[in-house]
Amino acid sequence: MTTPTYAPIGHFVATMFEQLEQQKLPYVVLRNYDGLPEQVGNDIDILVGEGDLDIFGTVLCKIATEEGWCLVQHANRYGFRSFIFVLMPDIVVERSLKWDVWDPISWRGFTWINTEIALSSRQVHPRGFYIPAPGVESATLLLKELLQFGKIKSKYLGRIQQFAQADSESFKKVLEKPFGEKLANHLLVQAQQGDWRDIEKSYRFLRLTLIWNAIKHSPASVPSKLCKFAMGHLIEYIMGRPHLFLCLIGPDGSGKSTISAQLIESLSDIFEEIHYRHGRFGVLPELKTFCPSWLVKKGEVKTSGQSTTSEMPNRFVTSVLMIYYAIDNMFLYVRTVWRRGTTDLVIFDRYFYDYIIQPSPLGINGWLFRVLNRLLPTPDVVIYLHAPSELIHNRKPELTVQEINRQADICNQLVRLLPNAYRVDNSQPLNKVISQIRKIILKKTVARTASERRQI
Repeated sequence: MTTPTYAPIGHFVATMFEQLEQQKLPYVVLRNYDGLPEQVGNDIDILVGEGDLDIFGTVLCKIATEEGWCLVQHANRYGFRSFIFVLMPDIVVERSLKWDVWDPISWRGFTWINTEIALSSRQVHPRGFYIPAPGVESATLLLKELLQFGKIKSKYLGRIQQFAQADSESFKKVLEKPFGEKLANHLLVQAQQGDWRDIEKSYRFLRLTLIWNAIKHSPASVPSKLCKFAMGHLIEYIMGRPHLFLCLIGPDGSGKSTISAQLIESLSDIFEEIHYRHGRFGVLPELKTFCPSWLVKKGEVKTSGQSTTSEMPNRFVTSVLMIYYAIDNMFLYVRTVWRRGTTDLVIFDRYFYDYIIQPSPLGINGWLFRVLNRLLPTPDVVIYLHAPSELIHNRKPELTVQEINRQADICNQLVRLLPNAYRVDNSQPLNKVISQIRKIILKKTVARTASERRQI
């Protein structure tokens, strides 16, 4: 028999399934498995046997390394592990692969699928991996989003009804323990008839029944499960998922806003939450609007032997502005820490550095800038979007070529001074620019994730 040849993702997935079979680790792919192993949707949802979460994670990371994939994001909560992998940065494939693994499937610590029934009734897919019995899959698709959000995913309605009609026995069995025989039968009839509105109306009742049955069947284990569930979320909230603070710099017209928008789209497969800020953090009001006109003067700066005139506050006012807006940016640190449980990527297309890039007599070596820069949170990655002055002038004709050169000189100095700064040629086609920045970010995130996992 000829061994099938898969694309990189398909080979990774197929190898993982083979390894699970060899190690006799029971599992089922819960949904969206029709195209596997070659075609993967947003993620691969797996249910494993009791106590097998950590073993599964170890095997998965080992296979990923052997197949040339790097772990870029991970989450660890009660009964749940999540792993996001990318191909090694030197391979030009802009695709990630996410595995979500459950043991057991629960809502706030209360198990709503009988794992033993789900695994004992599993079936072999024609391509060799394991899938749930139709009734088990129907029950899972029905309740997963319903218990969490009070809604059933509309794209699964037809499949839920079809599989509930085809395999009523498995549907009832997998729900009898968490919900009771009567409610399991009632849900089956509603699913077979497609009575979605009434099912969605009952989601609060389903939650209460789930809690009551858990207490009735195993009162001693409920406090322990609740503590584990709460502790997992608390640790994630305090420590946060591996996140990254990205700052884009460059002269006005260098394309920071455009690149930011494209990066948000490009990195959405890696970072679940992306927080974007344009300009100041926006907590404090614009102080410079209160600056008296007599404190503003015309200033002359020289770049490459040429002079250009810019309107700017005097040195004292500029210093006050820098301190004031440094305090404003300090709120970024507080907000970032506060959101660490939910925000994976913070993007600023303007940051504190902008106050020395813009026309100012302070210069990059000013003692005030150095002091404030030490106090403010430092971006994990700084990207200088470089482009020829004439090209930027065409985009932003209100700036002279000389002024653009002056701002570019400061950006080049920042790249030399900051250890985590990179210069990217923004005169390239947009897709190449995004690809280059994505690689920089992934390398940084992969290194950080590996470091954090070694400390666990």
